[in-house]
Amino acid sequence: MSSIPHLKYHIDDKNLFETAKDIILHAKPSWERSDIKFKVFDEGITNKLVGGYRGASFAQARDVVLIRVYGEKTDLIIDRNAEKQNMSELAEAGMCPPVYATFDNGLVYGFAPGVTLDEKTVRVETIRKLIAKEMARLHTVNPRHIPCRKSALFDKLRDWLKIMPDSFSNPKMNETFKEKILKKEDLEKELSELEKCIESLGYPAVFSHNDLLLKNIIYNKEEGKVTFIDQEYGMYNYQPFDIGNHFCEYAGIGDVTDYSLYPDKDYQLPWIREYLQEWSRLTGGAEVTDADVWKMYCGVNKCALAAHFFWAIWGLIQAKYSAIDFDYLGYAIIRWRSPVNFLLILDVERVVNGNGRNSFYLGVLPWEEPKRGKDVSQRLEELLASKLFEKLKRQDPDFSKKVIPVTGDILHENLGVSQKDEERVINDVSVVFHSAATVKFDEEMKLAVEMNVVGVNRMIQFCKKIKNLEVLLHVSTAYCNCNVKYIDEKVYEPPLAPHKLLDACEWMDGDVLNTLTPKMIGNRPNTYTYTKAIAEYLLYQNKEELPVVIFRPSIVGASWNEPVPGWVDNYNGPTGLLAAIGNGLLRVMKGDFYGTSDIIPVDIASNMMIAVAWDNVVYKSDELKVYHCTTGQMNKFTWGQMERMSHECFMKNPVNTVARIPNPRFTKSYVWHEVCVLFDHVLPAYLMDMMMWVSGKRPIFVKIQDKLRKAVGSLDYFTQNEWVFSNKNLDDLLNKMTPEDRKTFNFNVKSIHWPTYMESYCLGIKRFVLREELSELSKARQTLKRLQRINFAVNVFLFIAVWRLLINRVAVARTLWNFLLGWAIRIFKRMPKVAKSS
Repeated sequence: MSSIPHLKYHIDDKNLFETAKDIILHAKPSWERSDIKFKVFDEGITNKLVGGYRGASFAQARDVVLIRVYGEKTDLIIDRNAEKQNMSELAEAGMCPPVYATFDNGLVYGFAPGVTLDEKTVRVETIRKLIAKEMARLHTVNPRHIPCRKSALFDKLRDWLKIMPDSFSNPKMNETFKEKILKKEDLEKELSELEKCIESLGYPAVFSHNDLLLKNIIYNKEEGKVTFIDQEYGMYNYQPFDIGNHFCEYAGIGDVTDYSLYPDKDYQLPWIREYLQEWSRLTGGAEVTDADVWKMYCGVNKCALAAHFFWAIWGLIQAKYSAIDFDYLGYAIIRWRSPVNFLLILDVERVVNGNGRNSFYLGVLPWEEPKRGKDVSQRLEELLASKLFEKLKRQDPDFSKKVIPVTGDILHENLGVSQKDEERVINDVSVVFHSAATVKFDEEMKLAVEMNVVGVNRMIQFCKKIKNLEVLLHVSTAYCNCNVKYIDEKVYEPPLAPHKLLDACEWMDGDVLNTLTPKMIGNRPNTYTYTKAIAEYLLYQNKEELPVVIFRPSIVGASWNEPVPGWVDNYNGPTGLLAAIGNGLLRVMKGDFYGTSDIIPVDIASNMMIAVAWDNVVYKSDELKVYHCTTGQMNKFTWGQMERMSHECFMKNPVNTVARIPNPRFTKSYVWHEVCVLFDHVLPAYLMDMMMWVSGKRPIFVKIQDKLRKAVGSLDYFTQNEWVFSNKNLDDLLNKMTPEDRKTFNFNVKSIHWPTYMESYCLGIKRFVLREELSELSKARQTLKRLQRINFAVNVFLFIAVWRLLINRVAVARTLWNFLLGWAIRIFKRMPKVAKSS
């Protein structure tokens, strides 16, 4: 590598052109000073750039010398010596214009003829192929001045974090900085998490450009080539980083940044294949397979996240020191809020759902009215103080500071959000999970429509105001189309047009609606599934204006693994049934013993929700996608298995309040069910209430049975029928994720071991719902043994009583009894003789 001369000049705004001429004459001694003209390039946001040329116009100039004047304090973030050496070695390889000289605050180098790219030309097939091939070529270069060929990305970022400003002297900038950007220590934690994620990909380090924004790519149509310019950030980096960073730059820069331009999967895959084929050709590698392309595709989109982190920190440093007229702070904030960066936002959603990790930013929207005497902050404090977050508290004691509560109510216009909170949400939130609904199966039609349809419409209108919305994920139910047996991942035609239902509910009296409800819902079992189906179609009608995705879980149960096995905090779904089984109060139910009980653990559903949102941000689609989160077709669990396993679990680990021996049974027979209810539910309830009354206590068991029968009755339709749910999108989503992501956000239902899950579920009901301590298990087991002894004694007594009644009243029974008794006596008399002869 030839030595690059250094010139003792310093350029500032006052002497820019005259000093530039002096410098150019060192590089081009044959030029005349009076012939030199200049073109100022004003699109750079790091340095100042001018081009010196001769001739009538810049466009006609055959030879151009570029003078780069380093930006103020840019030596804090750029190794200028490394930049010079990078350019020199790449020039030797014919990949970069030559470097003529350096001066005290800048660089003199050659000009690459051609045109810079924009958001449209970069997508032209011939040009994008040239870029892919040139990047592969760049990645095979091994600069001699860099002895250590490992990625310097995270070392560089840690160096930048050390000099990142803690505040700004401008009050407005400082307020924005404090509001939008995390504290340095939190960023360091995020950086460590990001490093683990990227390192786990296992990609090699290659020499990378690291700043391939569109203006740094020159296309020469005549020569059919592209040239990458401005090598100031060149260093070894993870192989997918350059590609991911380049794709991010499709969004543009500054005020025109638009991340809807981020390339989708259909664009990326051919691009990556072109790159890998050229890389394989240059390195003598094997033929490129679809698996190779897919692996790189996953790595590229992971590294895009690192690129956003990289340029956000860069923007904050530049905001402090640069004299260039550019909104660096705004640019940093845009990079934080970019679509790819939303995975860090979703980590906090995992905090809220009990899957705690460090978070980056969050606006949490608990769409419920504050409880009397408590504001939303107090309610949030109570929530975060629960056992659900104990594991997270140990990992990060200050995690609660990252959760921002917003008071709201789906029954109110504009969701009941205050003006201040609305402004914050509109400006800062980019991912919305909408799960607010009434889940009562027997809810009156008017209220069900108000919450499940009107509430969704209010959410739609609110989300239309969010400036940077990337995805609106609506939580529906797998049973909203239960009127068909095979349910595909699509939005079905509704039983009634949404606007007609809304109009009817607006002017109709509630009593009239209740009268019409059976006719309105038709072959659906309840108002819940009916209104959920209409809400889905309402979202479908707005898919052109909003990035909507629909998530359909089946029957949500306790957690499988996170935050702890068996965590559950309400009586919804199967939890109420199991709690009643554990108490011994529910012993017979209508249901198909061999039918599918499509239970989905809550952490599986939570993890899949996050992955679904990620999928629809990173791999944008023009179609509204629907995802089923179900187990029936992938890991079947039947009502009969629930019957057997719940019995085993509650016999092994009984609840403290057990009233009768747990003994659940499912039957499809209506007659047998009614007989069993009479003798196993109703009569025992009256008998137990009589004992309560005699002992001076308030009778409760008959009322409990009435409520239980009503609750269980609302589930009859689901326990007696079976559906087939398509899971194609679930499978596709799993295939898109890396092994590390599949482990972190596990929603593979095939991994559920049902006996282990049911034992955890039953213990979870005891711990978290009934709030019983496991240390009291021995006492509960003693109670259960006492009930078993009492049950045995009662059964013996009843058998004797019934038998005595029969032999006294029925001749056949008396004859049979005498025969059996005589036969037993004869055998007894013969036993001594048999023993003596032996």
